[in-house]
Amino acid sequence: METRFSDIHQAMPTMPLWSSFYHAGTAWINTYEFLKEHSEEMASDFMIVDPFIAGLAIELNVKAMAAFHDPLFNPRNYSHDTVKILKEYAPKITLFQEIVNDDSLLMIIKEYQKTVNSRYGTIGGMIPSDEQRRLIDAAYRIRGAMSSLTGLH
Repeated sequence: METRFSDIHQAMPTMPLWSSFYHAGTAWINTYEFLKEHSEEMASDFMIVDPFIAGLAIELNVKAMAAFHDPLFNPRNYSHDTVKILKEYAPKITLFQEIVNDDSLLMIIKEYQKTVNSRYGTIGGMIPSDEQRRLIDAAYRIRGAMSSLTGLH
């Protein structure tokens, strides 16, 4: 009897959507930590990479948390619009409400989500270090909240 890929795939348990987003967001945070640790060995453009990585980590962990709280969450409805997810799920998720209530942080997330939408080009410019720090801190905060909810590290 021949085994087909579709038979194997159907027999395998599927990873919950929130878990997939969580692990992807964690991978970006791990990438950030690696680059930061080796920043002196890397090119000087690391300051430009910081918000890109933080923006991806925030987006993926926001999607993870939304999917964790809402089994019907459909990421295709949002593309890379992290702010839209934060605003729509703020009434259900306390951390999202806190972020939405912080106008300056929400503006920073909105600005830097544009870096995620940039493809096949370069992103440049000076990034204020305080904004960069807030974005990175938000990435860790959202990931930490998901870790606490799920017990994953």
